[in-house]
This record gives sequence, C-alpha cells and structure tokens, in this order.
Amino acid sequence: MSVDRLWLTDFRNHASVDVVLDPGVTLVVGSNGQGKTNLIEAIAWLARGSSFRGAPNEALIRHGADQAVVRAEVTEGERTILLEAEITGRTQPHPRELESGPPDQGPAGPLQGDGLRAGGPRCGQGGSRW
Repeated sequence: MSVDRLWLTDFRNHASVDVVLDPGVTLVVGSNGQGKTNLIEAIAWLARGSSFRGAPNEALIRHGADQAVVRAEVTEGERTILLEAEITGRTQPHPRELESGPPDQGPAGPLQGDGLRAGGPRCGQGGSRW
C-alpha cells in the first residue's frame, strides 16, 4: 500500500496543505517547526485513529480552528482508496473509505505549503518547494 496524496486542513500547524507523493523515496526537509513530522503524524493518524505521540485529538487541531480534516489517497494493487477523517477533539472518529477506483496514472502535481521542501524520483535534484 502506498500513500499517493495527502490533504490537511487545520491539522497542527498546517492551515491547508495538498501534497502529492511520487512512488519511491520522498525526502521532506525544512527548518524546525515547519511541520515535517506533522505530515507523518497525519498519515499515521489515518492508519491508527490516534496520534503516535499519544497527543489528544485537541492537540492535533490548529489553534483557533474547531476541527481538523485529514484526507489521503492510497493505492493498494489496482485499487485507489480515498480516506478521510474529521478530528473534532470531542470524539475519537475513525478514518473511513470514501471512494475507490483505478489508480491515477497521470503525472504528480506540485507540492504546496509553507517553508518545506520535498524531493523524490520525479522532483528533480533540488526538490519542489511547497
């Protein structure tokens, strides 16, 4: 199973992020506090339904927001699955499968966000700023 795309809304320090991950190894680099670990924590949260750091749901919601949304498109074999979870802090919601279908064979889109860089097989030598 591979994570092909990750969307975050009001998750930890990310107001809104849309990350497309190429097959193979992806490298995410940035200064301290830019949200690198938060990307991994969001993926882990979808898999486990809780923070791998043991943080309560309230700690995962960006300051000033009422909820966080974590979405990921994952591929397993020929099947593409869209997972989405809304984190409110009041309950422990579980990720749910929204859609499935053939994997997208198109080129990966740009990475976007603030202060982070990612690089993979198709990102080129210096990576893509997002």
